Parts: sequence; structure tokens; C-alpha cells
Amino acid sequence: MSDEHENEKINLEDRLRECIAHTQSEISNGRQPNVCSHFVVPVTKPPSTALILIRNAETAGLASFINAGPKFEIYSLGVPPAIQTFQADPQWWAGMSKAEMRAGPLATPAEIRGAGKDTKRKEKKTKEKEKEMTEKDAKLREGFKRQVLGLPIRGKVKEKTWKLVVVNRDRPQSPEEAEAAG
Repeated sequence: MSDEHENEKINLEDRLRECIAHTQSEISNGRQPNVCSHFVVPVTKPPSTALILIRNAETAGLASFINAGPKFEIYSLGVPPAIQTFQADPQWWAGMSKAEMRAGPLATPAEIRGAGKDTKRKEKKTKEKEKEMTEKDAKLREGFKRQVLGLPIRGKVKEKTWKLVVVNRDRPQSPEEAEAAG
């Protein structure tokens, strides 16, 4: 047996012992464990310590048998909740500037300044893109207008020509002609 396989076996046994102790504690306090996990335990002959532990836990009503195969058995067992290393208000960002929000709840003043510079740079870039898109839209509208009116796409157009009203795509008319035809 390799050292890595032996370590996994020991880790499984330790984890099972910890989870069984947690489940017993919760049940003795009149509660069910909040979090459960599935354990896949290899079936061995003779039975391994891990297999004996989980089978005994199932007999005691601490674990639930889920499935079995020729090489493994699967059980559900209560596990301790993960340790929360960061206790913060869920709305820690309320009332903060964009830079403070970007830097995070544990940021130093230097990190906040850096985040502020980064935020300003991104806002400037966004405004430049918006301006560029507005200019492109204006050029596209102009080109479409010229195309619909049958005017040349390039070059200047006399002011008088812009006063044409399109009644029919094939034949632009002046406002007076449109009224007379109307």
C-alpha cells in the first residue's frame, strides 16, 4: 500500500470520527445536524476501521445508508459546518464610495486609493466608449438618411435638398408636392 493511500485512509477515519462526534452532539442537544455529507467508504476484507465506524454509526441511527456496490458503500452523515473566518455585515458596502466598495471591507487606505484610481480610469474609459458609440450612431443615422433620400453618401449636401420629404422610396418629393399629392 502506498503512503498516499494510507494517508487517505487515515484522513477518512479521522473525518468520520469527527463527524460522528458532531452528529452525536447535535442529537444529544435535541437538534439534527444542519449539514450532511456523503461518504464513499471502500469495502475491504477484513472490514477497515472506516467501514466499521460508519456501519456502527448507521446502526446507532447517526448515519444513513444510501447505496452499496461490490467495492464501496455510501452513507450520509452530519458534518460540522465550515468555519467562518470572515464575519462581516452582509451589507458592509452600504454608504461607501465606489473606491471603498471596490477595495473591499478589510481594505487599507492605500488599497482604497488604488481602487479609486482604478475606478476613475475605468469610468473615463467607459465615457470615451460611450462618446465613440454616439458618434458612430450619428454617422450611421446620417448615412441611412442619405440612403433613404437617394442622396450621395459622401460629400456635402445643400440645405435645400434636406427639406425633401420621402413619400415613396423611389421618388422623393418636396413638402409642397407631398401636400398637393396628399
